[in-house]
Amino acid sequence: MEKQQQQFSLWYFLIVFLLILAMQSFLFAPHAENIDYSEFKALLKAGKVENIALGELAITGTFKLEGLEGCC
Repeated sequence: MEKQQQQFSLWYFLIVFLLILAMQSFLFAPHAENIDYSEFKALLKAGKVENIALGELAITGTFKLEGLEGCC
């Protein structure tokens, strides 16, 4: 009976571990949001955008988080 109890504990641990990984990837994944081009230009002019990449269909970049609350 002790072996069955130990095996159950191992499966319980694995399930909880996988559940925690799934929650972490869902809750703490990088957040992407579409914004208007005029808002993007205002953020760029204010110096709040970094790591800009120009593509055929989209312009992507990352925001500097400090001081972003009061902008635009």
